[in-house]
Amino acid sequence: MKKEMVLAFVDSYANKNKKKILELLAENAVVSDPHFPLKTMKGHRELDRGLSWSFNAIKSTRLDVLDLKIDENTAYVELDTTHTLKIGIQYRYVQLLKIRISEDKITHLDTYVTYSPGGIRGAFRHLYSIAWQAGDIVQRAMHNK
Repeated sequence: MKKEMVLAFVDSYANKNKKKILELLAENAVVSDPHFPLKTMKGHRELDRGLSWSFNAIKSTRLDVLDLKIDENTAYVELDTTHTLKIGIQYRYVQLLKIRISEDKITHLDTYVTYSPGGIRGAFRHLYSIAWQAGDIVQRAMHNK
């Protein structure tokens, strides 16, 4: 079951199936990934927003499983990753996902890469992060009226 869940997550991300990804993730799931504006996202609200941001930027994704190890509650997946952005830039790298599963839901997902998103990609991630946080501040202020 855990192997099928992990492979379903990988397949759902490659196919930009946000609904299926959120079904696989626990309501309070924590995802840490250096590619997103918020490096750590908690809960479906932040994850939905992060996935929308990602899928809006990506034209296509290819995720090839290089290795998969599963113990009692944790899966380790090594992926050969190719993202083609809508602006035409293509990134290819290997990443490792550490996925923790409890009660048939993914509760934690940590992404490890062999580089730090620097240069223009890192600058854009930081700008998105600032805009994301500013939007949250505005939303909180509007709710507190």
